[in-house]
Amino acid sequence: MDKKMDILNFIEKSPCSFLAVDNLKKSLNDLGYEELAENKAWNLRTGHKYYVTRNGSSLLAFRLPSADFRGFVIGAAHDESPSYKVKWNSEMTSGGYVQLSVEPYGGMNSAAWLDRPLSVAGRVFVRENGGLVCKTVNIDRDLLLIPSVAVHLTRKKQGEAALNPAVDMQPLYGTVDNCDELRVLLAEACGTTAENIQSFDLFLYNRMQGSRWGKDGCFISAPRIDDLACVYALLEGFVRKILIPCQFWRFSIMKRWAPAPSRVLAPPFWQILCGRLIFGQVEATHTIAVGWQTASWFLPTTVMLSTPIIPSCPTKTMHLFSTVVW
Repeated sequence: MDKKMDILNFIEKSPCSFLAVDNLKKSLNDLGYEELAENKAWNLRTGHKYYVTRNGSSLLAFRLPSADFRGFVIGAAHDESPSYKVKWNSEMTSGGYVQLSVEPYGGMNSAAWLDRPLSVAGRVFVRENGGLVCKTVNIDRDLLLIPSVAVHLTRKKQGEAALNPAVDMQPLYGTVDNCDELRVLLAEACGTTAENIQSFDLFLYNRMQGSRWGKDGCFISAPRIDDLACVYALLEGFVRKILIPCQFWRFSIMKRWAPAPSRVLAPPFWQILCGRLIFGQVEATHTIAVGWQTASWFLPTTVMLSTPIIPSCPTKTMHLFSTVVW
């Protein structure tokens, strides 16, 4: 199987950031990486490899080199994509039909969500044995659809400006006479009852499969390709040491829009890791720490910024840089 298909398979298995991190953890566990807890002391050993997660949606991995090092090479990509977040009391009725109430998450082309098979994925908080357990969930079937309005029923152009997220982008779920609550489906997926579902973070995702196309299959396209393609590329480059020849590697999947409490109470994820590594390996002073950070390299990656030209719309091309991974 070639790299293009590997990327498409990774994207298909990662319908949301929580499941993307789950898949990254599985890959790193298979390669012998040890998971660390951010709220506990670290006993790092030279020559070993580790990773740490935050909020179930961010992951950082690193290897501790045998030789002395005085800087970092950091690669970063975001693992979430623009979507629609499902509200807690989500079911609402209209004309004998049941819709789910959702709200936009990030900036997206809303028209691209119309008339496509959709489902939900995310995490669910379940009451279990007197406590709360967080479980990732993916309703892996065609569950929802946001129907477009027939062209002869609207005078407006069926485009981004014509779509009201609070009205036009609420997905169709079922009919009022034969439709279980969404929490019933979530309970079945989590192996519990609907009464034990205490909260969730669920997002719509497009279930259309990615594909290779063009002459000789030279192109790929898929939902969520921005930025999961870069997430996969960083993982491959990190574990195979093919991106940049360097003694010390750090692979970062950073969630750009963390929940508000995380933004207020917790310092940036990568800063914490760098600080713990610097002060954990040497008797570092502030001057030494600043010196290490200024000697480091940071490589942000995104599909949008790596597109050198858009043939169908050359006036919108971003001539910033082009990334060649394979």
